[in-house]
Amino acid sequence: MKTFFKNGAITNLLDIVKNESDLLIVSSSRAKKDIENLFIDYETKNNHITFYEDFSTNPSITDLENALKSLKSDYKFIIAYGGGSAIDFAKYLKFFFNNLALQHKHTISSFIKDNKIYRAKPTSRIKLIAIPTTSGTGSEVTNFATIWDKSGKKKYSLLHESIYPDYAIIDPQLTLSLPILDTISTGLDAINQAFESLWNKNADSESKKMAYEAVAAGIYALPKLIQNKSDLSLRYKMSKSSHLAGKCINKTRTAICHSISYPITAYYNVPHGIACAFSMESVLNLIKQKRPDLYIEIEENINIGNLIEKVQYLNKATNFKSILKDKVGEISNLQDISDEMFTPGRADNFILPINKDTIDEIIISSWEG
Repeated sequence: MKTFFKNGAITNLLDIVKNESDLLIVSSSRAKKDIENLFIDYETKNNHITFYEDFSTNPSITDLENALKSLKSDYKFIIAYGGGSAIDFAKYLKFFFNNLALQHKHTISSFIKDNKIYRAKPTSRIKLIAIPTTSGTGSEVTNFATIWDKSGKKKYSLLHESIYPDYAIIDPQLTLSLPILDTISTGLDAINQAFESLWNKNADSESKKMAYEAVAAGIYALPKLIQNKSDLSLRYKMSKSSHLAGKCINKTRTAICHSISYPITAYYNVPHGIACAFSMESVLNLIKQKRPDLYIEIEENINIGNLIEKVQYLNKATNFKSILKDKVGEISNLQDISDEMFTPGRADNFILPINKDTIDEIIISSWEG
């Protein structure tokens, strides 16, 4: 993977694709106009550049099936321009376009739901360029992607070496137009991903170092962006937080907060980052109680003061718990779905033993805190 990270890095895109005419641009609706403008003077026939935006936030298996039916499969480059949803969706397209035989042997739905990834040996015929316009998922540096079964209220993940982007272009200027609610949700996701990689069984010295830096940058910048969302220096810090957090979870994967978040998003349409951040303070308190040595290590290395107080201030500044409560309604609604909050491959990455009673305690503490 080749990475470009600086203000104005988007100018590298045309150099990468040069005069290639067979391009698929996967873009969020918000971002589509910007990427179209970049290609106005591009020296190629416009009908050889395909724009695709027909997918939802938290893309679904149905979205993917429709795209694979309507799009051809012989693009030279896929350009993912948008947030984590656009990049993840583009990763799925790259995977299936580079492994067409799978579409004949299995339905897309069964392949994803039955975890038949191990059978896949796709080529890297089509290259992927990931260009985030949010600061949240760090998907531009990971080899996994998320997709949802909306009717079944369940999230699935594709994990495969072949879906790493071939190029990552991180340009903080692209996040300046991000609406404030999206700034909050994606920013919280970045901060939480970094935390999740710290209270994680798979953490190592490299992932910890990146996570400390990601948390410090995110907790500093995000509350200030609420007051001045056009501050490019703060946007740069959030892009850095997101990029580092993506690298962290690519090593460790996420843990208990993400595990708890998935049914909250599925049932109540709570933005992903807000659903993840909901339990963050309670998990920190749990670690302080059960593993004070780990809590002290995390707090000292992040080095921004009392960590629990900083997370409390983050909630006050962004109001994320109120946003969640407005969507969920009553705590009993969360308790009714707590059985679904233990996600294998996420909850069991947590550094402490987890069972249903512990999850219920975290829910109550998070709601009342």
